[in-house]
Amino acid sequence: MQENQHAEVGVGIAPSLRGDFGLLDLIVPEATLYFVFGYDGMTAGRLFLVQGPGYTLDLHTSHECLELVRNGYQAKVPLAHPSRRTGNLMTTILWGQTRLHLSISDRDGTREDTCNTPPSFPPHALREWARRQALAPNVNYESGEILYEAVLDQLQHLRDKIVDANAINGFWDIEYDGNKIVTRKPKHEPDILPQIRLLFYDLEIQKGLQVIPEYPTGAGSLDFLICGRTSANHVVKVCVEFKLAHAADLAHGFKVQLPEYMAREATDYGIYCVLDFGLEYPANTSKLHIPGFDFDDFSLDDFLSLAHVGTGRRYLRSLIIDVSRRAVPSKA
Repeated sequence: MQENQHAEVGVGIAPSLRGDFGLLDLIVPEATLYFVFGYDGMTAGRLFLVQGPGYTLDLHTSHECLELVRNGYQAKVPLAHPSRRTGNLMTTILWGQTRLHLSISDRDGTREDTCNTPPSFPPHALREWARRQALAPNVNYESGEILYEAVLDQLQHLRDKIVDANAINGFWDIEYDGNKIVTRKPKHEPDILPQIRLLFYDLEIQKGLQVIPEYPTGAGSLDFLICGRTSANHVVKVCVEFKLAHAADLAHGFKVQLPEYMAREATDYGIYCVLDFGLEYPANTSKLHIPGFDFDDFSLDDFLSLAHVGTGRRYLRSLIIDVSRRAVPSKA
C-alpha cells in the first residue's frame, strides 16, 4: 500500500503491474481491464489492492488460480495445468456495481467465472485520496514504470476535470447569433493542443516533469513529449499523442503513428488520448477490429483496449476524454 494519511484508504499495485494502469482505473464503480501476463516467472501473491472504509477490491494469484475479490465475494479462474504454463495468458477483469467477472485465455483455452454481488461502490474517501496523490509534489521516481504511471494519472485527472466541470466548449468551434448557438463543430486537433498545453503547466512544477509540445521526431511531430528522471538519474520519455475519435486515421495513429514516435525516441512509454465528440461524430473504429472477437456490443474503450493488447506493447495505453455535448437539464 502506498503511503497516505489514512491507513485504511489507498491503492497498492504490485511492482510487476506498475505502469499497466493508473490509480483512477481501480477506484471507479465499473471497469473492464484487459492485460497480458507471462507465465514465466509468475509467482503467487497480490497484484493490486484497493481499500477504503467498508470496501476492498483485491486481485491476486495462488499456485492454482487467479482471483478477483470484492468485499468477500470472489470470481476465481484456474490457471493452466502446470505442464502447460508457458507463454502468455490474456486476462479480462470486469467489475460492476453488482457483478465481478474474470476470464483467462491461454494454451488450455478460455476459462471464466462470474459472481453476482450486493451493490458495491468505492467510497468517496478513495477519490479524495487520489486527488491528494495527484497534487502532492513529487520529483523522485524509483523507476520508469512509476514515472509513466504518474503521467497517466495526471492525464486521467485532466480528463475527469473536463468532465466534472463540463469544460467542453474549448474543444468546439461555436458560432453564435446573440445568445443562440447557430453551429457547433469539433475544432481541428492543432487548435485544441494549446488548450491542453495550458493544463500541463502545473504538471511541470509539481511533478518535476518537462513537457515539450509539438516535438519533432523525424517521423512527424509528436503532440507532447513528457520527460523526467528516475532516482538513478535515468531519463524517461513518455510520448503523448491526441486524436479525434472520428478521425479517419484513428486506428493508424494507435497502431502505427504513436509506436513509430516511441521507436524514434527509444522509449517503451506512450499514451494515446482520444477526444470523443459523441454520437454526432461517431468514433471511427472500422480498422480497430481484432480477429476472433464479436464487436456488436463493444464500446470505443473496448476497441482501444484490445487494440492495445494486439500491439504487444505493454506500456502503450489509450485514454478517452469525453468532450461530447451534454443534455440540457429540464426546466420542468
